[in-house]
Amino acid sequence: GLALDIAHHMDPPPDVIFFMADGTGGNNPEPILQTNSKFGKPPINMVAMQPPQGSKEFAAIAKRTKGTYIIVDKKGKPIDGFEYLKDPA
Repeated sequence: GLALDIAHHMDPPPDVIFFMADGTGGNNPEPILQTNSKFGKPPINMVAMQPPQGSKEFAAIAKRTKGTYIIVDKKGKPIDGFEYLKDPA
C-alpha cells in the first residue's frame, strides 16, 4: 500500500503503474483498487515472478484497471497471465 501511495503522490503522477511480485504476500486486490481509484485510476500492469499463487488476485487488479498481467516462469519466459488462468496446466 505504501509504495502505491508514494507512486500516486509523484509529480507528475503516473500514467501507468507496474507491480512486480511473487504473489505470496496476501494479495487482496481491494485496498490496491481503492487507493488507485482515488488518484485518476491509471492502469496497473501486474508482473508475477514464477509461482502461480495470487494469479486470480493479480488478474483482478490488472483487469479492473485495464492493465496487463504477465507471469515470468523460472526460465525467464513471459506467459500471458489471463491465458494462464484459462488453462493453468
